[in-house]
Amino acid sequence: MDVFAPVIWEEYAPTSWPERIVCDSTDLKTSRLLSDGSRSKRTHQAFSLMVVAGWEKPGASPKAWWADVCGQENESAWNTILSNLDGTPQLIVSDGSKRITNAIKATFPKPGDPDPEVRRCEWHLAKNIRDSLPDNVAPPRRSPHTDEVFPRDEDGNPEPPHPIITALKSAFDTASNWNDFEKLVRYEAEITGGLKGAVRWMDLNSAMVAKQVETRRHAGPNSVGPVETYIKELVRRLEYRAGNFGNRQRTLSLIRLMLLDINGHADEREWADIIRRYLLAANGHKDAGHADHQRQHDDPLGFRSIRR
Repeated sequence: MDVFAPVIWEEYAPTSWPERIVCDSTDLKTSRLLSDGSRSKRTHQAFSLMVVAGWEKPGASPKAWWADVCGQENESAWNTILSNLDGTPQLIVSDGSKRITNAIKATFPKPGDPDPEVRRCEWHLAKNIRDSLPDNVAPPRRSPHTDEVFPRDEDGNPEPPHPIITALKSAFDTASNWNDFEKLVRYEAEITGGLKGAVRWMDLNSAMVAKQVETRRHAGPNSVGPVETYIKELVRRLEYRAGNFGNRQRTLSLIRLMLLDINGHADEREWADIIRRYLLAANGHKDAGHADHQRQHDDPLGFRSIRR
């Protein structure tokens, strides 16, 4: 992993950002192993996984473009990722966290490039709105303990959703839809004297959403859903052993091989040829492959480069 994973990655690694990218992250947790072989219910942070999906052009299929890890997601880590490749994407979608948006502002545009269009994920916007609504408008959709859907009418049938929730499903599709949705929320607040949280959210964010909806592209991406697919697959492969990873460089090398696999580049013969060409070009012992340089990314005793 230490010697040859970087060699394989360099063969496929992108050198510039594509036309459109979507950025998101997740935290992997770990727990202490107890004496009886079970694990403690208390968890702690193992590391943060940050992933970028990219589209080379409209209509193209997305690819897992880049990934990185750090002890805890932060603006500096996103700065490192976004600065790592040449060029400026035309469109960037994220969940709107300050960590990502500040890094985008600090990194793009690159010299000579136009400003990118930066958009908030519509799924997160809808969630923010739902979270601001009272239970009589946006009730819990499922019991926390069963699969039962709430609320139900006297006959036991699920009650129809509130008109605000129905309108929210298409609120971001067009400028007129958003305008109608905002009017509906404010009218409901006026006649009921409630929805104060939703009105505050509208006061702070409506202008931003209206501007975003005006330039909405049907082809998207309009949410972080595509990159979530890659994140979920990486978590599936890594989470059960998240606590075992402490060395950042080798963890990142492993994740990059997984990205190649996800993108359809995991070919045993092809990778063997890449390693063979690498060694033949250096008489069998290029610096990274020489015995004196094996395990060059070992962390010092008692130090973990992921969880500092």
